[in-house]
Parts: sequence; C-alpha cells; structure tokens
Amino acid sequence: MFTHSGWINKGSASAYEFKVANNIAGAVRIDNYSVKGLRLGISGYVGNSFQNDIVRDENSTKYKNVKGTVAISTCDFIYNDHNIIIRGNLDYGHLSDAGMISSYNASLSNSNQSPYPHTLVGKEAVAAGIEAGYDIFSQIQALRKQQKKLYLFGRYEYYDSYKPAPGVTDYQWTDRHRMVLGINYFPMDEIVVKAEYSKRFLKNQYNNEPSFSIGIAYAGYFLK
Repeated sequence: MFTHSGWINKGSASAYEFKVANNIAGAVRIDNYSVKGLRLGISGYVGNSFQNDIVRDENSTKYKNVKGTVAISTCDFIYNDHNIIIRGNLDYGHLSDAGMISSYNASLSNSNQSPYPHTLVGKEAVAAGIEAGYDIFSQIQALRKQQKKLYLFGRYEYYDSYKPAPGVTDYQWTDRHRMVLGINYFPMDEIVVKAEYSKRFLKNQYNNEPSFSIGIAYAGYFLK
C-alpha cells in the first residue's frame, strides 16, 4: 500500500484490512530537557516491509530477496517559555528496493474494484517545518490574570513524499511548500479555538492551493 503521494503512510494496513506483521522492527527516541523551556529530540526507526503480511511471496524468485527496509530518522525541538512557542522538525526516510516494490505494485490486480495503488514509490521522502507563536494576551494584565491566551502564529513547511532513484520517473507535484498564518485562542487551558489561512505552493505547472480552516479542540480529563 505504499504510494508516491503518501510514501509509507497507511502502509501498515493491507488492502483487505489485515494488520499482520511477520518482521521485527525497532524504534528509539532520546529527549533532552537540560535547558529550561526547551526540549530537543532525536528518533529513529528501522524495519523490513516487504512480504510482511498474511500472505508471503516466497515462491516468487523475482521478489524472493526483496526486503523493502524502511529507515526513518527525525530531529525536532519545541521551546515554550516567555509567552513564546517555537517548534521545528526535520524528518528523513529511506526505502530500500523501492524500484522492485514499484514493479510489484504495478503487477497487482488492475480491476475496477482493485484496492491496490499501482503507483511508483519513492526511494526517499523528506519533511521539514518550523513555526512560532506569541501570546499577545500576555501584554494585557487583566487577560493575563484570567489565564486567557491568544497566540498569533506563523508556520513554514516543506515536504516531498516521492524522491525517486536516478533514472526513474519523477513527479513534480509531490514537491510542496506551505505557509500558514493563524491564531489559537485559549479561553481556558482545556479548550482552544483555532483559525488559520494557509497556502500550499507547487511547481509552476500546477495551481497553488489556498485554504482557510477553523475549529475547536478539547483536551482534558473527564474524570479525576
């Protein structure tokens, strides 16, 4: 279920909703809090993905040695102090045997009811972003005493879900930049009202994608 638009996203489920795993994977994460208000983190994941389902293709000589090793490394940080929140992340992923997996995708059933994606899969994927917000209510004494917060924030991000091996078809539309401006209003710690305007920038031959979003989120305990 790997695709050019989502790389390995949704790849943990088969086309028929089974989530069976035959291979062992490993993940590790380290966080550092030595600076007040700052968390620095790094993490990594590695595991084989091919023939990792309820049916194994061991009888096929063409795909017998394909492992499809997925390796992901990330680094990220968040600073939350002095009425400022800054977040950033950098994620990199590598998929071995991406060409063979693309070939396998193309060989699957092509009927109208087929759930398979039939797309090429990138050898690499990358994502990076940084955002910053400031609580403007912190400068108004009455609102600060009531513990109300209004963050004005901006974000920039870049991501590409499909970076092919040399000589393989490239898709320019998977290379995306996005900029966001918005507010987060906290009438109380457990509730936030969110609104943002964003614009996603693609290559010249494609249309840019503006959007406006608004929502309310709750996070807390119903029972104590």
